[in-house]
Amino acid sequence: MKRLEDVLYGLQINTASGQRRAMSLGSFGVVVCLLAALHLGFWVVKNPHATAPSVEEKLPSVSYNRFADSSSNDSKISEARIRADLTAIAARARAIRTYSSTRGLEQVPEIAAELGLNVTLGVWIDKNNARNEREISTALQLAHRYPNVTRLVVGNETMFRHEQTAASLAEIIRRVKRDSPVPVATADHWKFFLDNPQLVESLDQVFAHILPYWGGMPKESAVDGSIEIYGRLLKAFPDKKIVIGEFGWPSEGHNFEQTVADPISQAVILRNFAVRANARDID
Repeated sequence: MKRLEDVLYGLQINTASGQRRAMSLGSFGVVVCLLAALHLGFWVVKNPHATAPSVEEKLPSVSYNRFADSSSNDSKISEARIRADLTAIAARARAIRTYSSTRGLEQVPEIAAELGLNVTLGVWIDKNNARNEREISTALQLAHRYPNVTRLVVGNETMFRHEQTAASLAEIIRRVKRDSPVPVATADHWKFFLDNPQLVESLDQVFAHILPYWGGMPKESAVDGSIEIYGRLLKAFPDKKIVIGEFGWPSEGHNFEQTVADPISQAVILRNFAVRANARDID
């Protein structure tokens, strides 16, 4: 389990062993990661010539997830653990996105409300139909109970993992929409939406994962390239709300095509992206 300070770098910890691909393409990045607000001191020490815009306001949203003990199907994340995590996040963000609604994460909306955080509530969808039904039922109950739940994200990279087809996922989403008091979306790699317009038709919102590192973009064009992809989605689906569900850049790890993982690039890219996204009112 990661330390509390890892929260401030965008938690990417899930709730079951079967979900360790929950942020598969985004395992090194989160939704406008909190690192954008925390690396200035590191630059000064390590690279006094690195420059990037200041990000002083609270971030719009941060992705949040935690693993429960995978050795037991009955294990849950404790209220104390979630409260400590969200208290740290609330100091730097206005909202959170989760990836599941069970195994303890059903406590998130109530705790988040106490801390003034809105919640984009995740509904984990995979091949396990019984578990899918528990996720859906719990998420709908929470959405009806807590006003700070602003939307449901039904499935995270479900098509990327080949655990649902576009058609089967669309059917699940239509069923959830019938009972949901808030907009319903699904989240996946951005290209899956362009390739599956019939799925987009079933959605209220599109949660696109735009991850320039895994797209092989060089760091110099990472932000521009990502904004361009966002523009393509807007053009393809003018009647849908497009949300950048995940964006990020790794601080370390192996290089991928033209990309280089390092903390200076990460800090510069995330700060530049946050400023550009805020200027364009990108969700």
